[in-house]
Amino acid sequence: MAIDRQKTETVHWHAVFTASRAEKKVRDRLEELGVECF
Repeated sequence: MAIDRQKTETVHWHAVFTASRAEKKVRDRLEELGVECF
């Protein structure tokens, strides 16, 4: 008897506090590192 396991993906959420007017630079850098940004 085979056990069929479903792969579960854990999603981690993080909040980032940035300096005033630095949001775009931080977002661009995070996206370069492969981090999905909202």
